[in-house]
Amino acid sequence: MVYIAVIQDSHDLPPALYDSLLGFVSDNRKLRVKRFLRREDACRSIVGEVLAKYCVGKAAGIPAKTVTFQVDSFGKPHANVERQIQFSVSHSKSWVACAVGSGPVGIDVEYMREFDSGIAERFFHPGEYAALVALPGERRRERFYDLWTIKESYIKALGKGLSLALDSFEILVENGRINMKAGEGLPVMKFKQYDLGAEYKCAVCAVQDDFPEQFEIIPPATIIQWFG
Repeated sequence: MVYIAVIQDSHDLPPALYDSLLGFVSDNRKLRVKRFLRREDACRSIVGEVLAKYCVGKAAGIPAKTVTFQVDSFGKPHANVERQIQFSVSHSKSWVACAVGSGPVGIDVEYMREFDSGIAERFFHPGEYAALVALPGERRRERFYDLWTIKESYIKALGKGLSLALDSFEILVENGRINMKAGEGLPVMKFKQYDLGAEYKCAVCAVQDDFPEQFEIIPPATIIQWFG
């Protein structure tokens, strides 16, 4: 079973909590945090790693503070734990989300800003673009972010980063069901969307269709308890 946890208001940590959580992230994360110009970006980055440690630790049955990560040649992080556990983290605006599973898993969260249909024409599969522009104008933004988050979750699950083109596979969203047509050499995977509010889209991808009906919502103030 895929496990999913989310934290809201992750972009606005109280100073004391910010300083405490900074002590629980890796040295590389601390260096990255120092380079952020906006404090909210630093907050999300810190919360993302801490949430990943919590989720992996919960899945592996070990303390969150003992979880460490390493990055492969594609930039995909892996947890240094004995069990076969994979994870994915995403954040946008106020939300940070993490999905954990025993096989490939990916999650993507996006705040729905205004979009340029030219981006869809350039990067999406031709079938996806045709279905998008066939919709009434007021429905196109939502469908664009449906497709974007689903496709990003798939790319994250495979862990190939920018080396996998968005138009190399086609996502079909029909009557609330998500199916895919995989390009040559690509595996067909399963998807589920989750509701994070009217202005957000969230999609999770995994090998098996074993998604939970709901995710765990974690209040930011409780994070510190995981590392006691």
